[in-house]
Amino acid sequence: ASSQGPLAAWEKQAFAVPEREPLKPIASKDRYVRSNETELQMYATHVAGLGQGYAGVGADQNYTIMAMAGTAFGWMMDYDPWVARLHKVYRAVVIESATADDLIALWPQKVKVQEALRKHYPDATEQAEVIELYQKFVNWLKPYLGWSWKRKRQGQGNTWLSNPTYYQHIRRMFQEGRIQALPGDLHGEQVLRGIGAAARRLGIAIRIVYLSNAEMYLPYSKAFITTMQSLPVDEKSLLVRTVRGGGYPMLGDNWHYNVQPFQKDYV
Repeated sequence: ASSQGPLAAWEKQAFAVPEREPLKPIASKDRYVRSNETELQMYATHVAGLGQGYAGVGADQNYTIMAMAGTAFGWMMDYDPWVARLHKVYRAVVIESATADDLIALWPQKVKVQEALRKHYPDATEQAEVIELYQKFVNWLKPYLGWSWKRKRQGQGNTWLSNPTYYQHIRRMFQEGRIQALPGDLHGEQVLRGIGAAARRLGIAIRIVYLSNAEMYLPYSKAFITTMQSLPVDEKSLLVRTVRGGGYPMLGDNWHYNVQPFQKDYV
C-alpha cells in the first residue's frame, strides 16, 4: 500500500469502516481527551518503518506513534464518542495549519477555528457536534497542546507537535484521508473487527495495535480474544501498550512502555 498520495476511489471505499456498536454512558472522570503518556519516544526504534496499518485507542498520542512508524492507514477508536469527535476537530485544524507553530497559534482563535470546522464539516448535525466539542475543550486543551509542542528529549522533538517530520506525516495523512476515528468498544464485536476487515480490503497488515493502558481495567473477554485473533497481522506486527505497577521499570510519568510481538507472542 502506498504511504502517501491521494487515495484511489476503491481505497476510500475499502478504508471506510461502516460498523457501529452500542456504547455505555461515560462518566466525566472517565473521559480522556488528552494523554498523560509523556515518554512515547521509548517506542520509536521499535516501531520505525513498520508502515501499513495502525489501530489504536485514545486521543492524539496515536498521531505520535503513527508518525514514528510511517503508518499508511490509521484507524482510531474509543469507548468515548467525544474522543472520536475530537479527532475530527484536530483534522480540520491540522489541515488548516501548515506547521505545528501555525496550529498552536490557530487553536485559541475561536472564530477562525469554528470557520474551519464549518468548512470541513458541511453536514449540519456533524458541524454542530464538532463545534460544541471544540468550545467545550478549547481552553482546557490549550496548555496541553502547548506542552506537547515544546516537548523534547535529548534535544529532539518527541511528539507529533514538537517534531516537524512527525507533524508533516500526520498532516499529509489527514489531507489524504488516511486517518479515521470511530466510537467503539474493545469488547464489542463490530468496530475493531470492522477495522480488521478494512485492512484486508486494502491488502495490508495492521502493524501496530495500540491499547494504551486499557488492559489494566478490562478483562480479556471472549469477544476481545476472538477479535484479537481475527486481526490481519504479520510477523512484524506489534502490540503497543503502557502499564503501571510494581515490578515494571517506569519513567518520569510512571508508565512502563511495552511492545510485544503480536502474532507470535501476544495472541
